[in-house]
Amino acid sequence: MRLAGNFGWFMASGIAALGLVATLGLRSLAEEARLARARHAEQSAAVARGLASQLVDDAAAIDTSPQALAWTAGLDGARLEPATKVRIAADPVVEALQADLERELSRLEDEGGTALVVERLASIAALAPRPELGAWAQLRRSALHERAGDLDGARVALEALIVAHPTTRDERGLLHSYAARGELLRLQGDPLDGLVRLHADALRARSTLDDTANAALAGRLVARIAAKSPEAAHAARQAAVEAARPLRLRAAWSAGASEWLARGGAGVRLFDLPVDPLAEAPDAASVLVSARRTDDGWSGTALELERVASATLDKAARGGWDELGWVAALHAPDGRLVLGASAAEDDTTALEPLGGMLVGWSLRIHGRATVARAAADQRRFLAVAALTIGALLVAGGAGWATWRALHREQRVVREREQFVAAVTHELKTPLASIRLLAELLERGGLEPQDASDFGGRVVRESDRLAKLVDGILRYARLEHGLDRSQLRPIDAVELMEQAARAMEVVAAERGHAVRVERPSTPLVAFADRDALLGAVSELIDNATKYGDPTGGVDLAARARDGRLRIEVLDRGRGVPEAEREVVFVPFKRLGDELVRERPGVGLGLALVRGVAQAHGGAAGCVPREGGGSCFWLELPLEAA
Repeated sequence: MRLAGNFGWFMASGIAALGLVATLGLRSLAEEARLARARHAEQSAAVARGLASQLVDDAAAIDTSPQALAWTAGLDGARLEPATKVRIAADPVVEALQADLERELSRLEDEGGTALVVERLASIAALAPRPELGAWAQLRRSALHERAGDLDGARVALEALIVAHPTTRDERGLLHSYAARGELLRLQGDPLDGLVRLHADALRARSTLDDTANAALAGRLVARIAAKSPEAAHAARQAAVEAARPLRLRAAWSAGASEWLARGGAGVRLFDLPVDPLAEAPDAASVLVSARRTDDGWSGTALELERVASATLDKAARGGWDELGWVAALHAPDGRLVLGASAAEDDTTALEPLGGMLVGWSLRIHGRATVARAAADQRRFLAVAALTIGALLVAGGAGWATWRALHREQRVVREREQFVAAVTHELKTPLASIRLLAELLERGGLEPQDASDFGGRVVRESDRLAKLVDGILRYARLEHGLDRSQLRPIDAVELMEQAARAMEVVAAERGHAVRVERPSTPLVAFADRDALLGAVSELIDNATKYGDPTGGVDLAARARDGRLRIEVLDRGRGVPEAEREVVFVPFKRLGDELVRERPGVGLGLALVRGVAQAHGGAAGCVPREGGGSCFWLELPLEAA
């Protein structure tokens, strides 16, 4: 035990030292990651300050931007250029005439069918008092021809409308000729070049942001262009953005630029724009307007803030800041992302408010790999921690396993020493008796009766010695396992009856009757007959040795959870619960004086358990109902 104790102390000291070194290493790794994050945050703040200053300067200098829109206004602030067309209001007279004609056509269709309606529409188109009615009639006529399957007639009606009414509009403000061109292109299979030309014309025809008719037509055309060419569709969307720029300038004027100029405003000011409801990605926008006085009014430029910021960030990228791993994002006062990549709050390494005309706006700087770097640091820390813990666990496990092996080896050595001491003691007793009796016989001079008695005692002590040696040899053989070639099917009842016959003389000498209970069904196990017979005989010997003769000994067998259970029951004093396992330990006997008076060396029950375990079973002892003990052994009913 001293060796195992010293080894355990040594291993504990080594593991503690390893844990201390690992803790210091992990703390150093965490501190290094913290310092790296601090340096990165400091550098990001410097980048943010430089970008913010550059953006404010670029916003104040929009007059030099090639993307800025030039404008002029009168002294009252009303804009003069670029001019935009004013939307034409719907004519109530035309609307009334159109409603009357709809009723007339419905009646004609009920009376004479589609042909009569087509004829009436041709007459209206030729003789209509207003061009709007003529264009409307041609569109209706084309639709009826198409519904009747006359595609040539439909195309003729549409072509006539385009030639005769190039500038008339419907009640929504949409040019009838554009609607006719769209239908004609559809009938022709949507040729890509025709769709692109019509889309460009629809954009030019849009007069204000609230001119939704032409914007809706342009949007539908983009979808048809995309079916033919995604690249052409992308170009069409970009053209729509550019076409809306002067319209946004007009919106900015209506949002306050005119009033600002009328009050004598000068310099550069930021105006918020209303949202374009038909934009592909509707969003709030802001326009920078610069103004300077002239002799007859005002002049200046206008430019979207997003374009200014984009140019500034592009210039910064060309300066190499993005190569260092930083990305900038421009945010409006309400937190809305205007430009740049969105970043999570924990990914933002610097937040810089803007000044000048951009008060309330801010730049957020985040490292392109900030989150990835933090995740890598965390993974590295966790990996090192895991390896450290793993090493500690492996060292601890190895140390514990080694200590257990040493402890087990010392226990085995101690048990072997105890076993040898017990065997030596048990062998000395009969040998001493035999030697003493032999010396008495050798001296002679004994009475014949005494000599015969001494000779009988020598024989009995020799038998005791032989039985002890045989038991020790059988117990030693069990440590090497059973000889599988000796396993045979064994009938439990036949085995119990054979054991009872073998112990009949001994049981009778001790005043016991041995009874065998026969089960209702045969019970067969695969076992070594001699080993199992010896184990059952030992149980009978134990029962007759310690049991009450008046109660006899009962043998029973039963099937239990796929196992054969053989029980030997007596009516003795029983075995105390605390000692029911002790009786199966070799050379261990109970401390009761009555028990010690019985002959034996304490090896029989150990042999019983060894035989059971060698067969893959078990043995034990439980109290018997009504008094006494029930010793049992179990082994599989079927064994391979």
